[in-house]
Amino acid sequence: MKKTLKEVPAEKLLLGIPLYTRLWEETADENGKITAKTGKALSINAAELLIRENNAVPVWDSESGQYVVTFEKDNKTYKMWLENEYSVNLKSSLVHKYNLAGTATWSHNFANDSVWAVYDRNLKKTSHYEEWKSNFGSLAETGKVELSAAQ
Repeated sequence: MKKTLKEVPAEKLLLGIPLYTRLWEETADENGKITAKTGKALSINAAELLIRENNAVPVWDSESGQYVVTFEKDNKTYKMWLENEYSVNLKSSLVHKYNLAGTATWSHNFANDSVWAVYDRNLKKTSHYEEWKSNFGSLAETGKVELSAAQ
């Protein structure tokens, strides 16, 4: 984004935020080389259901600003980098940090009520980045934040 802002004025830039998760399937050949292939896109609720069905445990990755889930099924490894209210919290804060025109998403029907509450809070009720950072920025380090204020 920083590179783009060198060429495009911030007030003309929309930040694209995905509202879906992809399920990646990893397989290893006889030499141990891992090949990943992607499956279908999952809604936030479908990804949460898959996590429960496979007793998977999401782990916060502060570098990507997302929860990552890994589980084994049918001798294959599956991975997901989750888009949810936590990742959207971080990504949507960049609108204020860089004074962007706003966000664009794909696809609205993949989101859940928690995501829309975060959008409302971050883009309509929060006026600047420092306000977001002091109230909701703890997520960047821990992946945990009290979201009741968004609901």
